[in-house]
Amino acid sequence: MPVKSMTGLLGATAMLTALTAHAQLVTTDGGLGVYDPSNNVTWTSNADLMATQAASYSGGATAFVSTVIADAGGAIGTHTLSVDDFNTDSGQMDWWGAQAWVNYLDVTDYGGSKQWALPTTVDSDSSIGSPNGGAGNPAVSSSQLAELFYGDLGQEAGSSITATHNASYSLFSNVQSYEYWSSTEYSASPNDAWFFSTSNGGQSYNFKFNDYYGLAVSPGDVSAVPEPGAAWLLGVGLLGLMGLGSGRRKAETLAPL
Repeated sequence: MPVKSMTGLLGATAMLTALTAHAQLVTTDGGLGVYDPSNNVTWTSNADLMATQAASYSGGATAFVSTVIADAGGAIGTHTLSVDDFNTDSGQMDWWGAQAWVNYLDVTDYGGSKQWALPTTVDSDSSIGSPNGGAGNPAVSSSQLAELFYGDLGQEAGSSITATHNASYSLFSNVQSYEYWSSTEYSASPNDAWFFSTSNGGQSYNFKFNDYYGLAVSPGDVSAVPEPGAAWLLGVGLLGLMGLGSGRRKAETLAPL
C-alpha cells in the first residue's frame, strides 16, 4: 500500500478510536438494547425485564417461571431451581434465579443474541465501596455495573440513580433504586455473590438467596451482527480488493522503466 494511503488510513483509525473513546450510549436493536461504544457491550434497555416478560407471557407468570427453569435444566450448579427463586411481581430474583433468567434470554435468542449474561465484578475486597474512582474508593472499572451507572449514567455516591443521573439515563426503562446482581461469586465465601446498589452507588457482596434485580449484558453491538449472507458478501468484497491491490502491484512491477 502506498505510504500516503497508509498514513491516511492510520489517521482515520486514530480519529475513529478517539471518537469511540468518548462516544455516548445509543439505543440499538430496535429499542431492546442500549449500546455502550466505549466498552463495546449492549445492555437490555428494560432494567426490570424479567417482570415485563413474566407479565406478558402467553401462559402467565407461573408458566414463564416453569419455562425458565426447564430451559436451565432445572438447576444452576448444585442449586435446584424452584418458583421461590423468582418474584415475578417485582422482577426480583435470587442469584440462581437471575442466572437461569439470563440463560432463558440466550435460549430464546433475545434481541438476536445468545451471549447475554449477568455483568461481572473484579472479585477482590478492593472492589467494596462506591466505585466512582475517587480517593479511597474502588475504580469504575471494578465492575461492569459501575462502568454503566457511574461511568455512563452519572451515578453519584450516596445518591439514588433515579434521583441523580445524566441524559443517557432516559435510554433505559424501569430502572430500580435497589440492588442488581453480578454474575461473579465471592470466592472467599461460595454462598455469596457480588452486587451493585443503584440506591446509593455502593458495591459489595451478599448471600445468594437475597432477592435482587437482574440486568443483562451482551458483548458488542447486538444489532450490528451481520446476517450470514452479508458476512459472506463482505468476505468476497475484501478478497476482491486484495486481488485488485495485488494486480496493481504486479502491473507496477512489470511496467517498463
